[in-house]
Amino acid sequence: DGFSLLSGLTDRRAADPFAVVFLSARGETADKVRGLRLGADDYLTKPFDAQELVARVDAVLRRRDAALHASPMTRLPGGRAIDEEVQRRLDRRVPFALTYVDLDNLKAYNDTYGYAKADGVVLQTAGILREAVATFGGEGSFLGHVGGDDFVLLSSPERAKPLCAEIISAFDRVIPLYYDREDRARGYIEAADRFGTRRRFSILSVSMATVLAAPARFREHAALARVAAELKDRAKRIQGSVHLVDDGSAAAEASA
Repeated sequence: DGFSLLSGLTDRRAADPFAVVFLSARGETADKVRGLRLGADDYLTKPFDAQELVARVDAVLRRRDAALHASPMTRLPGGRAIDEEVQRRLDRRVPFALTYVDLDNLKAYNDTYGYAKADGVVLQTAGILREAVATFGGEGSFLGHVGGDDFVLLSSPERAKPLCAEIISAFDRVIPLYYDREDRARGYIEAADRFGTRRRFSILSVSMATVLAAPARFREHAALARVAAELKDRAKRIQGSVHLVDDGSAAAEASA
């Protein structure tokens, strides 16, 4: 039966994920619970409505697709989901703001405190971003995790500055608590850089680069991402947490 079949496919499912929907005449609560505990994504009983069945299968596939393309660490939408969302907005030709978020000095922190605490910093950052987006992002805002310590925010153009200001404020208030008291009071740690030279690294900060995507300015996500990455590199050369904005004019505006 379906229970035995699903149970026998457990090992295969771990290597090659697939979705499962039970459609069964066995409608007792115990049967439904058994199927769901075995790993079924949904359970329908006969007689059934064809439209409902199709809608439930579609919902299962959407959830599965979102899970497969989510960041395994933060469960936020990952690279492919970000690319699709940005391109969808570009195709609609409605202005929006794309903000690239990156942490400064995370490698030195990882080398000093270990990967477990460094992962904690990334998760804490994701939490700060989630809360800020929920409070200040407005309708249609989007948060994705590119990977590592890189995140992407999408919002309306007028929401970008207050959103990023809140993120910087929360980050600079919370993240120093991830340091030992002595390092926090000193304001830096000592670690080897990428060339093996030992030097001082300031307390973790966040670099944010916002590019305003006007309808006539970008048609492809790749072009928009390239401008955002270049602006983010400029932000990382500035000490401390900073937010740069490229509105399409000759110069980017900085706000610390």
